[in-house]
Amino acid sequence: MKSLFKAEIWVVGTLEVTLATLGFTGVIWLLAFTQTGPFSNLDLRAALLLGIALSFSSTVFAVKVLEDRGAASSRHGRLAIGVLVLQDFIAVIILAASAQVWPSIWALALVLLIPARPLLIRVMNSSGHGELLLLFGVAAALSGSALFDAVGIKGAVGALAAGLLLSNTEKADELSKNMLGLKDIFLVGFFLSVGMTQFPDGIGIAIAAALILILPLKALLYFLLFSMRFLRARTSWQASLDLANYSEFGLILLVVAAGVGWIPSIWIAVLALAIIGSFAISAPVAERGDAFYRHVRPSLKRHERARRLPGDEDLHVLDIDYVVFGMGRIGSHAYSALNAQHPG
Repeated sequence: MKSLFKAEIWVVGTLEVTLATLGFTGVIWLLAFTQTGPFSNLDLRAALLLGIALSFSSTVFAVKVLEDRGAASSRHGRLAIGVLVLQDFIAVIILAASAQVWPSIWALALVLLIPARPLLIRVMNSSGHGELLLLFGVAAALSGSALFDAVGIKGAVGALAAGLLLSNTEKADELSKNMLGLKDIFLVGFFLSVGMTQFPDGIGIAIAAALILILPLKALLYFLLFSMRFLRARTSWQASLDLANYSEFGLILLVVAAGVGWIPSIWIAVLALAIIGSFAISAPVAERGDAFYRHVRPSLKRHERARRLPGDEDLHVLDIDYVVFGMGRIGSHAYSALNAQHPG
């Protein structure tokens, strides 16, 4: 949670959502005047919702790809995940606003959850490990959702609030890893249900293909914003590749919008197809990010700022004979051996 307040995360996250939303909304709004296929009967609100949905990147996909590469704790991995969490916050707020129902007066009592946090943490710590901890996480999410829904606030906000109350605790990371399997299952089921509703026609497939083809522009926007926040070219490059996709949260937003009649339901199938295509392309590209970077390094380095964020400075090793990466069991022993051979 603390990382969300770093400028390189909240500035990049909010600016990307704002600029990408404006860009997508403008193009969709102009195409709506053609009254062709899915662009028929689109008003400005529908164009704005589509723009917002397309501005998000996928948290589930990025986390999975980063973990498979062992890069989740790298600098670019932490940046990408931080931006994605911020986007998820924005998505949940938009989903809550889509309920079109004013909260009841009892919603004010929800502030009592804050002093109840120590009790929740105590229950979580006493849940042990494995299945009991997973059961506690499911119960916390469902209870938060039901509680907020009872006072007229979207249940998704309640589940988010439950996660916030349990964050930065001893078992938070373990609980998050246990819940990841459930999240994958629910996401697969969600995509299956979306796929069974409607398949896009020829124009819809062409729109999905166009959305996939403009992914480099989305990656470029991320890269320029990261570079603006004093990050190295390689860090900005790799984080941008991890974020060059479309989001399942955007799809959820469109499902809700279509349910209340704000957008034609065909856009759900179009975005679902674009998401699948973006996953298929983004994964191998991000995995080969270093190889691609070697070819475009001179062009990307021109966007670097002279100033660097702490921890992202260039390393100068001309006068250094040995470098130890990581001070774990092997690294610490290697350091001790080198220090014994070369004191001081």
